[in-house]
Amino acid sequence: MPPTKKTAKKSTKKAPAKKSTAKKSTTKTTRSAATRSKMAQSQQARRAVSSYLDALHTPKRRGRPVSVADLQAKLRAAEATVASAKGLARLDAIVKASELEQRVAGSQRTDAHDMKALAGAFAKVAKTYGERKGITYGMWRRAGVPADVLAKAGIKRTRG
Repeated sequence: MPPTKKTAKKSTKKAPAKKSTAKKSTTKTTRSAATRSKMAQSQQARRAVSSYLDALHTPKRRGRPVSVADLQAKLRAAEATVASAKGLARLDAIVKASELEQRVAGSQRTDAHDMKALAGAFAKVAKTYGERKGITYGMWRRAGVPADVLAKAGIKRTRG
């Protein structure tokens, strides 16, 4: 094979980029009170819809409900066992007492889902939220929203 010719590359120097002489605006854009109000309403509607849908899909607690007083009585008994037991029995009692403390703390939370209140808040905003986002009756139903809640919200069943 004959040797190939190598072509010399031309060196092309690029001109340095020109700096922009236009000053960037440093002033903040201010929104009118009406715009801020609409944005706040939109956020509240989104929060209500999100809270309700989250609560709908939270797994239900299984088994017989246990009162806080019963849990606290069991906790006191477990702590008494911790004080008197030795060795592995003491370790088991510590574990049991720790689990009971967690159950007592979990049962005293105030963020438990109050479905009636969440459904009421959802019903107030669902129609306007759905119209704004293009959510139909069927879409709400596929998301798990019961028909009676949609009826309270004023969302009618549509065909098509």
